[in-house]
Amino acid sequence: MRSQSATPSPALCAPTNEEADPRHRQGRRHQLGCIVLIALCAMPAGARSLTAIGQWAANAPQHTLTRLGARIACPALGIRRPPSSATIRRVLTGLDPGALTLQRQQNLDQRREETSLDVILDESVLLRVVGGAAVMRRQLARMVEMVEGAKATIRILPLAQGVHAGSSESFVILDLPGEALKPIPYIETVAGDLYLEKPDDIATCETAWTYLEGLALDAEDSAAKIREIMKVYEKDAEGGA
Repeated sequence: MRSQSATPSPALCAPTNEEADPRHRQGRRHQLGCIVLIALCAMPAGARSLTAIGQWAANAPQHTLTRLGARIACPALGIRRPPSSATIRRVLTGLDPGALTLQRQQNLDQRREETSLDVILDESVLLRVVGGAAVMRRQLARMVEMVEGAKATIRILPLAQGVHAGSSESFVILDLPGEALKPIPYIETVAGDLYLEKPDDIATCETAWTYLEGLALDAEDSAAKIREIMKVYEKDAEGGA
């Protein structure tokens, strides 16, 4: 998966108004927009809990913290410090999730040109049943909705391609604007989360992505493949009803 963003941006930092912040006005050391943006970046990278979001922030490199708008802890050295896990938990649990989701989506729709999400999925991901046929059908329908709404580009890597560079593990490349900001490959493993910063590692992920792009179906054929598999789940769901 490849995510490209012109961050920091109101599209991703919303809501940033003082009224939306559940903390007391005094003693706020981290901006609300920074905390929300950390969560929005951490979740696509694999964070599935508040603790995991805090760990993602703690492990984020300095150039990432700069783009996220983290506060400067040492002005002389320009060192930035992310909010603690406790702060992240207090803020995110105090926000109105419905209002947050709605405002974020509205801003993303208004600033769609500033962000992009490109995904390459192995066909096996669509065929492996998780939660039953009805759940799978809804998941695939959501994917079709995202593609048709131009919210993401999803391409399918067919099973006929056999073993490929992405067979062993999935990876995410976060692209940030600016010539001085290098892409940030992220890999989730059983041993922990890895953020790759060495030039050789970044180049390896870039090469793997380009290779997978050459193997994957184009966007139109991928959408057709998703719809085809979705129809199978529809029949299975109806038969099991």
